[in-house]
Amino acid sequence: MRTKERTYEILEGHRRDRATDITNLMICGLIGLNLAVFTFSTVESVYQSWSGLFDTLESVSVVVFSAEYAMRLWSCTSDEKYSAPVLRRLRFAARPLIINRPARNPTVFSTFVRIEFVIPALPSCV
Repeated sequence: MRTKERTYEILEGHRRDRATDITNLMICGLIGLNLAVFTFSTVESVYQSWSGLFDTLESVSVVVFSAEYAMRLWSCTSDEKYSAPVLRRLRFAARPLIINRPARNPTVFSTFVRIEFVIPALPSCV
């Protein structure tokens, strides 16, 4: 089996094997880690103490998710539905799974959209 076909199988989960399971676990783990970092970074004192680590994890995540996306686009032509090099890759990129990629990484998404949540201070009960 060619490298491109195997990459497509692993990333799309077409065959259940150890490589696919490990890849999915790593991607899900990185998504979970990003969610935790994003959540903790909303607490100003925590962010100030750990900003270096949070920023590094954010940068690593951008690189990993960008590489994953590039590998998906590169390998998608292994599937007959996406076999035409340019037009079918665009079709592949327009799939709902791929459209949701920015939502998986707040850094990339926040580059284009600025959203701030304001939580009012609760009155003291003391």
